[in-house]
Amino acid sequence: MKNKYHWILLSLLTLSGCMHTVTGVNYYFPPGSNPSNSEYHLWLEVHGASGKAFADRTKKKVIVGIQKGKDSLLLREYELTAASLESDVTWATKDNLKITLFDFDEGVNIYDRANAYKSGKILLTLNITFDPKSGQFIESPISEELKQKIKTK
Repeated sequence: MKNKYHWILLSLLTLSGCMHTVTGVNYYFPPGSNPSNSEYHLWLEVHGASGKAFADRTKKKVIVGIQKGKDSLLLREYELTAASLESDVTWATKDNLKITLFDFDEGVNIYDRANAYKSGKILLTLNITFDPKSGQFIESPISEELKQKIKTK
């Protein structure tokens, strides 16, 4: 009977070490549209480190995708080190999408957006445009210095 409890405890510890937090946000184009009437759908998905609190300063995997209906027009993956990873998206025209990923200093109230943005540390800015010839979204090149700081796929 004692071995049975050890097995259950070991199983629970193993499972908890593999779990991680996943957050996400969706944006639709054109501005003001929703899932039922949008032309394009941008989604950001952030995976925290396994077995760690999401707010801990750890490596986080960020996935950026753009779809038109069920067709994938862009899919990128980045690895950033951050605590409270946040995003800011500006997408006023189809060929001018800007995604900024940033982190806040410790003790900053992220719900006080005006002050939080002032103390935010920009980790990555993506400038994405639409290529009418290919029908795909294209990311502007990232500097070599930045490539050394993040992992991209």
